[in-house]
This record gives sequence, C-alpha cells and structure tokens, in this order.
Amino acid sequence: MAKLITALLALAIFAGLVALATAAWRRRRKDQAVGFSAPAEGLAGFDSVENNSVSAVKAQYVATTIAGEPLNRVTAYGLGFRGRATVFAGEAGIVIDRKGERALAIAADQIGGVNFVQAVIDRAVEKEGLVAINWRQDQTELTTVLRFNSAADRNEILQASSALTRKAI
Repeated sequence: MAKLITALLALAIFAGLVALATAAWRRRRKDQAVGFSAPAEGLAGFDSVENNSVSAVKAQYVATTIAGEPLNRVTAYGLGFRGRATVFAGEAGIVIDRKGERALAIAADQIGGVNFVQAVIDRAVEKEGLVAINWRQDQTELTTVLRFNSAADRNEILQASSALTRKAI
C-alpha cells in the first residue's frame, strides 16, 4: 500500500511539473506575440523555383531567438520548434518552409546581417556550422539560425540573394 501511495504521489508531482512547464510555454508565446506581428509566410516570386531566380536546398531550422540573446528562444507564431526545412533564397529575400510548421519569409529589406555561429540554445556544432540571419520584424530584432547539410548548400543559398551576400560576414 505504501508503494502505491508513493507512486501516485510521484505521478501527481510529475503531472504538476508538466502542467507548469506547459503553462509557462504558452504564457511566453502569448507575451512574445504581443511584441511583434506574425512574420510573412511567403514572398512574391517564390511560388516556383523553375525560373532559376530562386535557389532551394534542404536544411535544418534550428531556432529563432531575440537578437543578442542566443538563449532566448522565440516561441510565438510557431517559431519555437526545431525541424527539417527547405530554404529558398532569391533577390526578394529568404523563405524557410518548415515541415509541420508555418513557413517563415524574411524580405530582403528586413535582413540586417548574416553571420556564422557555432552554438545557439541547444545546438553546438563545428566552427561556421550554423548560419545566423539577423532580421527585424516590426521593432523587434530577431536572429534565425539554420544548419545546412553541406557547405555547398550553404554557399548556394548565400549567393542566391544579394541581400544575404552583401550582409554576410
């Protein structure tokens, strides 16, 4: 009987911790959504890659953070989850089409800079293994981090958009 009571108590504590974590995640998402509007999901001219003005490669969407705060993950508008993506780049900007989440489009005039980083939130890799795109949504400075499958894929995307190339370090 004592084992049953202990197990039920442990289960109740665990369920309480999960409920607190879920409530904190939702509250954080709601607070961040007030700070800036939903990013666009597409850009003009990105509906087809056959015209060769847009490059597309497979990558991994790692995270979007508040700029300068690599441990402050943005959870609003579905930006909180890491996953596979197809990245499209062209003169109009960059579109990150994420599996299972809404796409993220960053127009060329929103991009403030592009650089290479080695770590963000829960991911650490080799030197220059992650591409960080610094951009602005409304008045909020954000950083979106991508990991490409190869250096060739990374270079193709960076060269496909003069907005990325000009601002790359």
